Amino acid sequence: LEQLEAGGAIDEMRRRHAEHFASVAQAADAELRTAAEAEAVQVIDDIFDELRVAHAWCLRHAPSTALAISAALHHYAFSREREEAQRWAIDCLPLVDHSDDAVLVLASGAYRANNLGRLAEAEATAARALELAGDRPVARFPLDTAADTALYRGDLGAALELGHQLMDVSVRAADPNSVAMAASAIGLTRAYGGDPDATLDLLGSIDVRSMGPSAQGWLAYTEGEALLPVDSDAAKVKLATAIELADTVQHRFLAAVARVSMASLLGRAGERDEALAAFADTIAYWERRGDRTHQLTTLRNLVELFARLEAHEACAELLGAVDAAEEAPTFGDEAALLESTRRRCEAALGTDFAAHVEVGAARDV
Repeated sequence: LEQLEAGGAIDEMRRRHAEHFASVAQAADAELRTAAEAEAVQVIDDIFDELRVAHAWCLRHAPSTALAISAALHHYAFSREREEAQRWAIDCLPLVDHSDDAVLVLASGAYRANNLGRLAEAEATAARALELAGDRPVARFPLDTAADTALYRGDLGAALELGHQLMDVSVRAADPNSVAMAASAIGLTRAYGGDPDATLDLLGSIDVRSMGPSAQGWLAYTEGEALLPVDSDAAKVKLATAIELADTVQHRFLAAVARVSMASLLGRAGERDEALAAFADTIAYWERRGDRTHQLTTLRNLVELFARLEAHEACAELLGAVDAAEEAPTFGDEAALLESTRRRCEAALGTDFAAHVEVGAARDV
């Protein structure tokens, strides 16, 4: 380093270093959507320290390469729950230009805002990315995030429309991974809107042969969610498949959301010790990640298990906490189940119910 600086060559070497590892990350990112997904994750894991150094230098000296690195890490960062890489994307927001890389950086910012429970920020950031993308294929990435935001808001009409837009763009882009995400967005919206048959019909029409493990895992998870109200045994099989596929490629986010559904299913099936352990693990995971949106969903599911265990005081306190949370509203079957659980708990506690709810309302999720 001293010799490079003395010879005036340090900036050129830093530039070459950054461009090299940006290229490696871009190649690995393309493989994340294929059968070589596990190997691609390992490549990015192995060069992560190099990317950290490169990105920090590029923020000051090579903005376009900083955008390129964060864009290459978009899928990796959210699927593998690497908050540090997501923060790099946030650092890039002042550098946004009109490139595809800039669209991906904005999509990363919207995704992180979703998980932090800042849905208005996520919506605005995704809208900015979509305006920038226009009719380019890169629009599929902010469309995916925008569909998530609409679903978290409980706006099923908007979520469905965005899901169909995502499907159209993904088909035009010939991107099987994005097709899977679009099918999941549409399928989950249909299922949560009370039409699981439409979800199952859609999923039956998707060709998974060219998809990587994560894409197949998302489809299995979506099918499991659709089957939960109608066939718990089949749902358990699909959720287990989603978890297994996610674990094989370290897709931590998919594995975590599938485990929440599995924990709920175990509780309803009477496997309560297993359900409690699964909820405890997942709650600790969301806590470590600072993911308020999915923590809230998890706690809402736990309310019912507490009621089944006749832990009525804990149930009332947890109801108070989730009622007070403002991140995302409850809707559909989840809202109906919460209301039913509320009535059971109030009947059991009588006049003490309100006091326990008040205790919970003072707590943060």
